[in-house]
Amino acid sequence: MSVAPESARELLRAKVEVAREIEKRECEKSLAEFCRSAWHIIEPGTPLKWNWHIDTICAYIQAFHEGKLPDKRLIINVPPGTLKSIIVSVMYPSWAWIKDPSTRFLAISNAASLATRDALRMKSIVTSPWYQSHWPTTLRIDQNEKNLFVNGTQGFRQSQGISACTTGKRGDCFPEYMEVSTEHGMKKITEVKVNDLVWSMNTKTGGVELKPVTHLVHNGTSEIVEVVLSNGQIIHCTPDHKVWTIEEGMVRADSLVSVKGSELSLDIISIIGTNSKQFSKLFTSHGGVNKPLFTPDKTCVADRVSTLITRDSTPLNVVSSRSIGHISDTYCLCVKDNATLFVGTRQVLVSNCLIIDDPVDSQQAFSDVIRESVNNTWDNALSSRLNDMTKSGVLLIQQRVNELDLTGHLLKKVKSHWTHLSIPMRYEGTSTFNPIKDIGNAEVKDPRIKKSQLLFPSRFPERAVQSLEEDLGEYGTSAQLQQRPVPAGGGIIKKHWWRVLPEDEMPKIINVFISFDTAFSEADSKTSAFSAATRWGIFWHEQRQRYCLLALGMWFARVGYDELRATVQAMNKDHDPDVLLIEKKATGISIIQDLKRSVPGKVRAYCPGKGEDKISRGNSVSPMVQSGQCYVPNKTWALGDGKGKLGLIDYIASFPGGAPPAPDIFDSFSAALIFMRSGNWLGDHDDDKDWTNVITHVSSEEEDEDLEDSAIPTRFYG
Repeated sequence: MSVAPESARELLRAKVEVAREIEKRECEKSLAEFCRSAWHIIEPGTPLKWNWHIDTICAYIQAFHEGKLPDKRLIINVPPGTLKSIIVSVMYPSWAWIKDPSTRFLAISNAASLATRDALRMKSIVTSPWYQSHWPTTLRIDQNEKNLFVNGTQGFRQSQGISACTTGKRGDCFPEYMEVSTEHGMKKITEVKVNDLVWSMNTKTGGVELKPVTHLVHNGTSEIVEVVLSNGQIIHCTPDHKVWTIEEGMVRADSLVSVKGSELSLDIISIIGTNSKQFSKLFTSHGGVNKPLFTPDKTCVADRVSTLITRDSTPLNVVSSRSIGHISDTYCLCVKDNATLFVGTRQVLVSNCLIIDDPVDSQQAFSDVIRESVNNTWDNALSSRLNDMTKSGVLLIQQRVNELDLTGHLLKKVKSHWTHLSIPMRYEGTSTFNPIKDIGNAEVKDPRIKKSQLLFPSRFPERAVQSLEEDLGEYGTSAQLQQRPVPAGGGIIKKHWWRVLPEDEMPKIINVFISFDTAFSEADSKTSAFSAATRWGIFWHEQRQRYCLLALGMWFARVGYDELRATVQAMNKDHDPDVLLIEKKATGISIIQDLKRSVPGKVRAYCPGKGEDKISRGNSVSPMVQSGQCYVPNKTWALGDGKGKLGLIDYIASFPGGAPPAPDIFDSFSAALIFMRSGNWLGDHDDDKDWTNVITHVSSEEEDEDLEDSAIPTRFYG
């Protein structure tokens, strides 16, 4: 029996509609299914190679989105090239808008270009016919840019590089004398305390309600702009405070009059998509035009609606906008639940979810300055950008680059709980995550059972991984591929290279050297930098018929100049070394001059030559340790206790990824070995290298530096 053409078409349409509806529901239910379905939009013509780790990452992110994690804080560490940025920075925000289109994202990457790339990928998905046919979403014309686009329900995605988040800029704040509408009337912003009730707005319902203050942020000095309205009201705020206008959408406060060369009228401040009639009803319900309700500013609650719009919905015109100088104290408030209004102290729009995607480039992994800058950016800027500190989420995904990278920095914090998903390129014998404990899901797991099994063989087969390992070296492989910044067994200097002397076989020491690495400046010593010293002895090894090196002690501490000088003098008195080796930098210069006068003939200064960085110096002395020429005594300070207390060889083995004082101890160690080798103290002089720029005698008189003392305790070993 044949089917009429029209009936066949209707049947086909029905099947297509059923298939589309099934796809729609599956995508809504599962982030993993959404990734599969949306892949063709961002990678047309490229088949998607699926792997178990994608299911795992999607499951963790979905649990994160649904609030199943203890603090809604998630860290994901996976190797490069495993689709992590596409899943986290592109697919997830697109999928989240299906569940809740008002969700707001601030996406951070190590470079603005990468943040822009992923923003455009997300935008291509959201605006695609496929997405629009399932979940119609309108992007606002006035806020539809590459790095900032806003949808019709106040959700948005803003993207930027990590460098754009640095501290020092002051924005979106109010001076201390501005008043806030509270449960008990108007109060100065400085008089409002955490848990006080202030008037706020729920933009989903349009209702005005009392909500508790969760944070009061004090931002220090900032320039202030005075905005005068046509009814005589005056608003004082920072220049980059965004004001929502009828004509131009969001405009900086210091640009209100200049836009289009004419006066603009204020509709509402930073309440996207809310019209004047809604505000009229809100005024009426609270008793009239002069009744202060709340301050619907994108940053915080800090001004009165009555200064912006009248009871009869007539907008007020801007008369002028001008700078009135600087104010020493500026403030903003964060209010519970109505998170769409508030962002803390920054000039960006508010966000419900903060996504940080590889904040440090792998090429910058060994830069202390860059790593510390990123960590400080989190502590002093990004951590306060959430709308609701209890409900908004932070999602960090990165390949590990250093023990002190942002992952390491966050995992060391004790008052916040981070769920941690770590997936290595090669299986190491045990699973590195627990999905049952983390997200209550037994279906996602690491299926590998044999050591060295690969993570993603269809994309990274054995030959490709071996090539990567060769290029990255042992340290890079351990960090970026295995997500373990300090390689098993150590970094440049392996733990098993050291020889251990029994306590009853201590040799006769011929020469003693003490090598110091001093904190670069007094400021460093009070923050994170250590001064360190290692003590070494040269002895003749009868069985091996050669001179060898024995570690005799180590010391490290955060100290001021006076205590450092006293420590060096005490070590000289107690151990009577042949040489005091001190790097010629900052505090070291003054120490050198002090000791040159008090113990002439012992002090040697060293200046690392051009191109001789920490890693290259470490590599240059590694053969001395690997050949069995370096010994340690069988003591805890040298070997550690195996229960968390680190010894000398632990600190040295952890470089270049180890946390302080590892880099300082390593500098002291490498300088000592270079000095003894270059001076032929061990009978192993390198004739092919000119060491004159590496180790030099002090030849110039320099004045002492006046540095303060420090009460920070020290540690002595040996």
